[in-house]
Amino acid sequence: MLHQELLVNITPAGPVPNFFVYQKPWYRDGAKKSPIGNRDYPLTWEQDASEANYDGAKLLDPIYVRQKLSAPHTWHAAEVFLYVLSLGAR
Repeated sequence: MLHQELLVNITPAGPVPNFFVYQKPWYRDGAKKSPIGNRDYPLTWEQDASEANYDGAKLLDPIYVRQKLSAPHTWHAAEVFLYVLSLGAR
């Protein structure tokens, strides 16, 4: 599932955190700690980002706009994916 959450946000212009709320590619150099679920989809998310245009998320559910939430989220998915891989290396 994490792999899909990464790939869905690759656009012709480049990778975006969430294609519903970001119009231009973003490149990131580091992560904040965010909880991850294991029952609900999508597993990853971002909330209350300064550059996000949450109106695009109304296609999914108006609650995403009200709560300033974007899901799935590329950066969060990549960080969780790396974390899960590091657990296997132990």
